[in-house]
Amino acid sequence: ATTGMAGGRILVTGAARGIGRAVAGILVHRGHPVVAIDRDFSRSDLPAEVERLEVDLREFVDRPSAHALAERVGDISALINNAGSLHCPSPDRLVTHGDLGFASDQIDDIVSVNLRAPVALTEAFAPQWARRAAAGDEGTIGGRVVNVGSVGAFTGHPDLWYGATKAALLNATKTLAAMLGPHGIVVNAVAPGPTRTAMYAKLPQSRKDRVLA
Repeated sequence: ATTGMAGGRILVTGAARGIGRAVAGILVHRGHPVVAIDRDFSRSDLPAEVERLEVDLREFVDRPSAHALAERVGDISALINNAGSLHCPSPDRLVTHGDLGFASDQIDDIVSVNLRAPVALTEAFAPQWARRAAAGDEGTIGGRVVNVGSVGAFTGHPDLWYGATKAALLNATKTLAAMLGPHGIVVNAVAPGPTRTAMYAKLPQSRKDRVLA
């Protein structure tokens, strides 16, 4: 089978820092043109050759906007859905106030970034990958998707909506893999554990202590 990946252009979301920044740097080192998406690159040390698109993925979760973004990006050989959102309310509120401490806009933010945007972007890029696979030899891979989940999808997560959306993303990965595989599109996921990133820095110290224990 032809992978279609050699030197291919790759889109990485949430690429200004953390895991996304590390992935983008590795891809550049391996000779791939990289398009990076994030809300703010002002403090990012991405390699100069990385193409940057400063957009808010929460605005690209419906079909028209996701397809418009795909047209803006152009041809890519792979999509790495790395962007993530997390909020850290106190779990004590569940028994003291009868709620988990999430505001409605916080829930919408987490669901949009962690689940809806990855699915919407995969939908938007799927036609170009399918056409590429169909135009190649038998077994040609037209495109690839890597969804960045979390070990919290398996263990549960104190930020309930973060863990729930990461679990849903893994389920979506399986579904999309079954749907798109016959069309020459490979969909996979990874599930990192706690990593020292800006998101990790947002955690309460008590939670960090448990992670490091």
